[in-house]
Amino acid sequence: GGPAAAAAVPAAAASPQRLRLLLVEDEPDLLRLLAMVIDGWQLPLDVRTATNGFEALVRIGEQRPDLLITDLSMPGMDGFRMLRSLRGFGDDYRDLDIIVVSALSPQEIADRGGLPAGAHFFSKPVPFSQLEDLVRTKLQARGLAA
Repeated sequence: GGPAAAAAVPAAAASPQRLRLLLVEDEPDLLRLLAMVIDGWQLPLDVRTATNGFEALVRIGEQRPDLLITDLSMPGMDGFRMLRSLRGFGDDYRDLDIIVVSALSPQEIADRGGLPAGAHFFSKPVPFSQLEDLVRTKLQARGLAA
């Protein structure tokens, strides 16, 4: 206790909270572009990347993200298999916000098993302004951005 412990509280509270974002995209140029554009939003985000579903699951295991932005069509483990695997992890990932950006049509996605409940879907090319609005909404919901 004592005054020193009390004085430490405001400093800790003032440290900016950040949203952990995982970007999953197998096309290197698009992955770089996404990361660059997201960085340009100057939001309190910690961005990590993965190039396929397997790598994404490893990253998710290392540091649980708050928000997952993923492609579906990828070599190795695709986005469908990765999302199904995540569901298999149980309640730990129930509140993980998922945004899917894919060139597949909604019908093709439905034919391949669909997306998890609550996932947001955007068609490629990536609609950056809509993506930014959604990320800002997620930050506001957590009290992390104006």
